[in-house]
Amino acid sequence: PYVFATEVAERSSGLKSNQQVVRYILDRTPPKVDSIQISIDKIVPSASSTISISWKATDANPIVSQVLEVKGASDTAWTKVADLSAAVRSTSFAWGNRKVENFELRIRATDIATNVGDGSARWVKQIFNAAVLTTSVQCYFCHMKIHGDVGGIDFPASVRGDSGTNFQIVGKLFGTNTIPSQLIGKSTAGEVSNYNNSGLKIFPKDNKFPVLSAADLKPKMNGSISVGSSAYGPVYEGNLVLDGTQNSIVIKGETFINGDLIIKGKYKGVGTIYAQNIFIVGDVVAEKSPFPFSENEATALTQAQPNLLDPMDASGVAVYHENCWWKAGTTPEDADLDGLRDWLATLPEFLEAFRPVFATDSLPRLYPPAEAFADVASGLLAISLSRRKNTFILWFRPETITTVK
Repeated sequence: PYVFATEVAERSSGLKSNQQVVRYILDRTPPKVDSIQISIDKIVPSASSTISISWKATDANPIVSQVLEVKGASDTAWTKVADLSAAVRSTSFAWGNRKVENFELRIRATDIATNVGDGSARWVKQIFNAAVLTTSVQCYFCHMKIHGDVGGIDFPASVRGDSGTNFQIVGKLFGTNTIPSQLIGKSTAGEVSNYNNSGLKIFPKDNKFPVLSAADLKPKMNGSISVGSSAYGPVYEGNLVLDGTQNSIVIKGETFINGDLIIKGKYKGVGTIYAQNIFIVGDVVAEKSPFPFSENEATALTQAQPNLLDPMDASGVAVYHENCWWKAGTTPEDADLDGLRDWLATLPEFLEAFRPVFATDSLPRLYPPAEAFADVASGLLAISLSRRKNTFILWFRPETITTVK
């Protein structure tokens, strides 16, 4: 790793005061930084949250300096948090006005030979993939159908014989310990006992529900709940009834109900509702399920929102607006869309003022260049929004091969 190549004493003839020791070091091995641990003092991160980090840094030669850096999930470069002394192996800092998102912390250590070694660790905001988490078995697992995975924490060794009556999980049941026999066979995707939370995150840290108080939650809420013309949040004082039977319950962000919640019906959106007690008095069904959640919150939100593909049962949609294509699902390339748009603009359907609609189940037969992308756009429904601005919405369906015997 390193060697003292030579050590000599230089002295000008007769001048002892001019003596100096010269040490030559050959060292090409950087410091080793590992065993990094990250912790946060609050369950819900905020500007005042304290981030703590500890690590090990070793080198054959002395380490002379260290630097702590941070990089958020949306960042492309590291940002320095602090310069650290050589002997420090733990530190903390306030999160401040940084985005509350997944992030990495990195320690860069420099030794006496100017070699630089680094190590990093990632903190991931806890996002549970379970539709329901519960510690109850006796009454909860009866007369209910859940679409999504379910996590059971610390199942009791023995349960009532009628537990699980008329209970069904359209998904998988996970247990932190052994799942009672009465619940075996109730899940369409099977059961997993003694799940260690690896891979798919189902359970909270240490398999314990966090204790959240009103004082902790109120300052951190940023969301809303609405049903029809009624809106609530981000903090609602008192008991609340949410009935999504007629109009869907719209959930956005985090909302705190300082009381009990009674809920049933349809819902849409992504968010979290905190309440003292939650009573489910009827089916609670997502208009468009966000499960399994993406780790990226923006992607999870998109998964949960209805889009232009849904009502048409299409495989792709493209909107041409303000000289730009906006696409979702599977669509042709922009250059192919440009040619298709120009061709559509010449059709008589789009010269009419009252019915600017065109539909076909065999686009290549009418527009031969479409043969190149028939696998994604053989069927087409096109609507013109503005003849003057040449604005279109195009829905696509792929080619379907039918064998006639």
